[in-house]
Amino acid sequence: MRSRTTAGWLAAALVLALACSNADDATSPTPVPAPPLEPATATAGFSWGSGTPESQGMCGSTLQLGCTRTLLDIWTSISDPKYNTMRFVVIRNDKVIYDRGGTQAYPAYSANKGLLGAPTLVHAMSACGVRLGDPASQWLADSLGARWATTAPWSGITVEHLATHTSGVCQYSN
Repeated sequence: MRSRTTAGWLAAALVLALACSNADDATSPTPVPAPPLEPATATAGFSWGSGTPESQGMCGSTLQLGCTRTLLDIWTSISDPKYNTMRFVVIRNDKVIYDRGGTQAYPAYSANKGLLGAPTLVHAMSACGVRLGDPASQWLADSLGARWATTAPWSGITVEHLATHTSGVCQYSN
């Protein structure tokens, strides 16, 4: 049940950010048409570059001037089985400079809320005029979010409720 809450919150946060594509009109939401679906290809899109920690001003395995710990020291301390650390990746300037641990995908669970939700909300508030006291339905009532404007308990939920996970919705069947 927790994963559904997380997915719903992330979807609402992303819709908030996407609903304000026109920064000049910060008082009302602007519906964004869905982009056409294109088949994914292995060569299309962004890919991370690679580099060494030293090339990015960090210490990989040997201490250098200005370093108090190396990335190897950090990996050694967090890879202890008692911490259950699956992987340690350091990315700087769009380059993977340190990657240790397994290569299998693993669930990040609630960590994504802070990584995606907070920056999305900050963007929506600064560029789109979203306020914490706004009813969520003001920004989500179009298209897929139509129930937010008309159906209780969704109609009483504010942006702040979404951001603090305090909407009061206790069951999905409600």
